[in-house]
Amino acid sequence: MDLTVILSLTALTNVVVLAPVIRETPLRVPIGLVFIFVAPGYALIALVFPERGPVDRFDDASGKVQSPTTILERPRSWWGTIDGPERIAFSIASSAIIVPVIGFILITAQGTFRFGPTFVAVSAVTVALTVGAIWRRLALPPDDRFRVPYGEWTGTLRAAVFDPDSRGSAILNVALVCTILLVIASVGYAATALPQDDEYSTIYVLSEDDADSVLEIPPGESQEVVVGVDNHERRTTTYTVVVVEQEMDVSENETRVVDQRELERFEMTTDHGETWRLAHDVEPTTNGEVRIVWLLYVDGDAPAEPSIESAPYRVHLWVEEGDS
Repeated sequence: MDLTVILSLTALTNVVVLAPVIRETPLRVPIGLVFIFVAPGYALIALVFPERGPVDRFDDASGKVQSPTTILERPRSWWGTIDGPERIAFSIASSAIIVPVIGFILITAQGTFRFGPTFVAVSAVTVALTVGAIWRRLALPPDDRFRVPYGEWTGTLRAAVFDPDSRGSAILNVALVCTILLVIASVGYAATALPQDDEYSTIYVLSEDDADSVLEIPPGESQEVVVGVDNHERRTTTYTVVVVEQEMDVSENETRVVDQRELERFEMTTDHGETWRLAHDVEPTTNGEVRIVWLLYVDGDAPAEPSIESAPYRVHLWVEEGDS
């Protein structure tokens, strides 16, 4: 039952996080957090500890957990067993180790962080661990297999309230579970409700003369430049770069746009953490005080008549007439 839930959660999270349209909804954050914090670690713990723990047997007739003496009489793996609260705690701790390790391996292999491949890799590892846990659990006698101890949980809550002899231990178990749930809820709230000031994009231009922010281009000729866009939006983003030529009126106290012409526009979709670079030629169509401006628009918001005011990001280079 519990491992079926892990497989279902993995499939659901991949749909919510990766599927077009659905991935733009608020559901991807809470579901993704539950998956990242719980699923990989739970699958690993289920693989390592397939047996029932020392307090996972609940006697429905007496309303109490069976004594440790009875539990010790059954076969055990050489590494022992763990109970329900320990399983939850170890699952979250294991997830906190598994996910960064996978991310580090992929960053080392790819040279940069890519959300899509990393998430798919975590999902694949989770499925592999879950399948292994199912195989190990089925290899045990039915009475020794771990199952979600609903009766033990109810008994723990009952003992915390009514049984003076076991109240201390029961309260600690309940407090541990509540603390873990509170941590997950706090992280989820921070991810969904608090402002995300680190979601942004950057645009820049690379050329032979960009150190002085000037392009030296002889009349009637062109020069190759490379425009780069870095995606830090924490999601897959479609960008539009509009290249415009502006004739400027430069007075002592003011710089004013006299005329503007669109030269080119480019569109590209990139994942979070990726960089889009494109080489293209710049050929001014007029002389005088001229600058080339690259306007960056996010999610297809480029208007038919682009301007500096409408573009959330921009970069420009001045043009000077060089020697032919």
